[in-house]
Amino acid sequence: MTRQSVLLGGVEVPIIVSQVLPGLPVKVERKLQFARGPGVSRRTRVIDTLVMHWTGAENPATTVFQTLTERTLGVEFIVDRDALVWQCCDPLILNAHDCGGTWDARSASFEIVNAGDSSSPQWRSARNREREEEHWAWGTVSEVTSSSFFEEQVHVVVSLILTITKHLGISRDVCTLARKLDPYEQANWQGGIVGHMHFSKKGKRDPGLPLMQRIAAELEAAA
Repeated sequence: MTRQSVLLGGVEVPIIVSQVLPGLPVKVERKLQFARGPGVSRRTRVIDTLVMHWTGAENPATTVFQTLTERTLGVEFIVDRDALVWQCCDPLILNAHDCGGTWDARSASFEIVNAGDSSSPQWRSARNREREEEHWAWGTVSEVTSSSFFEEQVHVVVSLILTITKHLGISRDVCTLARKLDPYEQANWQGGIVGHMHFSKKGKRDPGLPLMQRIAAELEAAA
């Protein structure tokens, strides 16, 4: 059963619908649930940060969930290609390990299904044509590149951020740096919205600067 709310500390919190696609409801599914284990622990610290990721492939959320489980990782939210949100745990109760170090303890993360920049040029070209067709089918038209996110995905991500930040009092400051945060900046991070690329020890580039800039613009417009 899909809902139009997220579960935060056992409370059903209605989703604030963004103005990206204001007539489109945000639907949340909870059939995929992480349990406590090597990749998920009990939440012991207040959340002050939301972290954006791309999956690096366009497999369905069920596959993303299985892959994370096999790698003893977890995530709080998965945003599928069709913009369905999968809430995989209550982030105020469980802490999914997908960032590393202290970032896990203080954050909740979104895995957005997207090929990113990891595929061959030939594969990207074919995928872009398919994505353009899907944009047209949904009645939304935009320039599509290999790491473009569907407007529907942007819509639900911004809606989730609006909802969670308001309910938990998290800053809506968005990191839009085109580089990794240096050690001093990481140590003095005061909370807000950040990309995996801003602190990854492995040089990850997700979710890309354009998405972070878009999120910042949409949050500013909603202020």
